[in-house]
Amino acid sequence: MNSLISTTINFSMSLGRFIILPNEVIVTILAEIDNLVDFLSLSYTSKSFNYICQDDIIWKMKYRKDFWKIDISVKPLPLVEQETWQERYHLTHQILKANSQISVGFGQQGFIDQTGRFTIHGKGSGGQIVTEDKNIKSFVEKLFSRVISVACSDDNTTIVTEAGKVYYWGRNYNNYLRFPKKTLAGNHGGTLLPIPQEIHLPGRALRVVSGRGSIGVILEDFSVYVWGVLRSDGINYVAPSRPTRVNLRAIDLSMENVSFTAVGTDNQIYFWGDAFEASGTDQLGGPIFEYIKEPTLVKFPLRDNKLKFKQVSMGDFYIMALSTTGEVYMWGHNGGTQPTLLPFSTPITYIDAKENKGSAIDQMGKLYIWDDAYRISKPRRIKSKIKWISMGEMFFVVMMVNGTIKIYDTKLS
Repeated sequence: MNSLISTTINFSMSLGRFIILPNEVIVTILAEIDNLVDFLSLSYTSKSFNYICQDDIIWKMKYRKDFWKIDISVKPLPLVEQETWQERYHLTHQILKANSQISVGFGQQGFIDQTGRFTIHGKGSGGQIVTEDKNIKSFVEKLFSRVISVACSDDNTTIVTEAGKVYYWGRNYNNYLRFPKKTLAGNHGGTLLPIPQEIHLPGRALRVVSGRGSIGVILEDFSVYVWGVLRSDGINYVAPSRPTRVNLRAIDLSMENVSFTAVGTDNQIYFWGDAFEASGTDQLGGPIFEYIKEPTLVKFPLRDNKLKFKQVSMGDFYIMALSTTGEVYMWGHNGGTQPTLLPFSTPITYIDAKENKGSAIDQMGKLYIWDDAYRISKPRRIKSKIKWISMGEMFFVVMMVNGTIKIYDTKLS
């Protein structure tokens, strides 16, 4: 931030009000403020600031500067009907702030440090990129320098760069993504992408998630695109050759076993895909194992029908959902189709599920982890406060608040 602007802000805030300035100067000051809390605080310092802060144009300026300053020449995707730039700014801020910095696949682990630099560890098709080609090394080093989201699956890895571009490498079963043959190597149950390939999408991405056989992204207008195995009739699989748009705008997304769950921009839970017991089919209005084509609202017990959610995570045949007030609901597996409130005494800030295991981190940084749905163990004793957890099949990884990484096996006894 410009030193003169910084001095003006500090002096004015110390007075409890803002000195009289021309509107042009006020707009310049507001556009330069990076911290959202400081920005909102300034709106109360004077009527002039408050008035300008209500103008959607200033929010559009901040949106482009704060989130896409790496390439401000690229026009953002247009607003949808009744959407404002202020709403888009706040939802984008929420999504990016909640992007986990760690992800675990079957044999690989991806990490994003505090500066945005990405590293990948472990072997396998979606693990470390091994090459002697100097041009490829340079490309990968630059690609990994600024990453905002990562998703490691069983045999592939996907990242989103600071510019909102999506790159994918690892196993590409049956060449679902239809990459040119020159990029492929091997044919062990599919094809292999040894070098990150860009997945071309109609806008910049904010988040990537993956499940067994499928991958999804949320774009800057909160539209959802998925690819990989998207449908199964028990024998055959449907796998489109390009990312497919879902009829939903979302702030979070999870997938597993050809089933998909998301938190819509209305903070409600939606389900589509192969409907198993965990999908809450009694509420969705269809028999078990029916294919649900469109995202369908999951209904909660009447007493909880005003709940708002911010995160969802799917395991094998069960779903966890985290409310905006820190409550965790779970349904499916042996617990039936009705969402049940889990008995945490402290508000939860993050959840993660994998296969039949689940985990949650509370606002004190304490980790809860269990080896079967509805069988919550005592908090695992890890001294430092935990910020993120990623569950894997063979182990799980946690990141402490200070950025330290620790790996644990999945033995919970």
